[in-house]
Amino acid sequence: MAALIPGLPVKIEGTYNATNGQVAKSVTFTGADLEQAQAIQAGVHETQAQAQKNQAEIKKQNATLKAQNAALQQQQAQLAEQQAKIAENKKAIDAAVARFGQLDDYYTTSLTKSRFTSPTVRSKLILSTRRLCWS
Repeated sequence: MAALIPGLPVKIEGTYNATNGQVAKSVTFTGADLEQAQAIQAGVHETQAQAQKNQAEIKKQNATLKAQNAALQQQQAQLAEQQAKIAENKKAIDAAVARFGQLDDYYTTSLTKSRFTSPTVRSKLILSTRRLCWS
């Protein structure tokens, strides 16, 4: 049994058991066939070893890739959250700008309707009020 290797042509005599498994009574092969199978096995051994190394490297890279994908998904979630906050801030800024614009109109309108009759005094007051609003 120790001499059985892949690629070795054998002749098996035996019977089948109750579970349809083959039970061998004798296994025969020739010395030339054994030498040829051993030579083939020796030639394939290095390739098999390299294939096992490659499979281990692929598993390692897959694990790294999964970790990177998880990190990327987390970053994308954080980015979406930040974009939502930016949108909220833009709305708040737009609302504040609109309010400041309304205040400017209010002060200009209320000053022009005030009791000051001199255009020079009125314009100086309007300018000083705008400076106060925007500073």
